Amino acid sequence: MTKIVLTGDLQQVFFPPQLRNSSSFYLRKLSNYNFGINDASLKNSTMYQWNETLAHRGANEICSCLYKYVTTHFGVLQNGQKRDLVIWTDRCVGQNNNIFLLLTMMKLVRQKIITSFNHKLFLTGHSYNDCDRDFSQLEKKQRVYTVLIPAELENVIRESRVDNPFNMVWMTQNDFFDFKQLLNFLEGLLLYKLRSITGFSMMLYKIQ
Repeated sequence: MTKIVLTGDLQQVFFPPQLRNSSSFYLRKLSNYNFGINDASLKNSTMYQWNETLAHRGANEICSCLYKYVTTHFGVLQNGQKRDLVIWTDRCVGQNNNIFLLLTMMKLVRQKIITSFNHKLFLTGHSYNDCDRDFSQLEKKQRVYTVLIPAELENVIRESRVDNPFNMVWMTQNDFFDFKQLLNFLEGLLLYKLRSITGFSMMLYKIQ
C-alpha cells in the first residue's frame, strides 16, 4: 500500500501593494490567500494562490486546493493497488475541521484515486507544523522584496528556498468547487452520535 502524508495550512492574509508611506496604510488593499500543502511522501511543498476577487477562504476553497493537489499528482488506481491518504490540519472549523473535507475525501475514494483516508488534527496550541516552517521562509523573503501586485508573489515563493524550491499554482475560477453540494447526496447515510473515551462528542457518518 502506498501512503500519502499531507499537511495543509492557510497562511496569514497578504495585502499588496507593500508601500512605505503612512497614508497607504489606511487604504483598502487586495486580500491575497495562500494555502500551503507539504507532502512528506514526495518531500516537496506546493503553494496555492488566489485573491478575494476569485473566492473566499472557507471550507470550499480549502477542499478545492486539496482536491486539485491529489488529482494532479496521483492517478486512478489500477486493480489491486491501494493508496492511503493522511491529512494533518489545525482545528479551524470554518476551513478544515468539518464534514465538507470528509465528503471531499469520500469523493476521491469513489473516483478510485485513493482507497482510504485519515484526517488528523493538531492539538490546540500545538499546531506548529511543516507548512508554518515553509511560511516563515516566505515571510523572510517578503521582507526583502517590495511586492506591488499579486503576480510578483511568484518570484517571492520560488526564490524563498534554494534547495528544493516551492511549487506555486495560481488558482482559477474553474478550480473552485462547491463541495457543500455533496450534502445533497447524503440521503443514504446514517448519522450516529458517539462519545469517545476522552469525553468529546463525535459525529460519525456510516454508509448504509
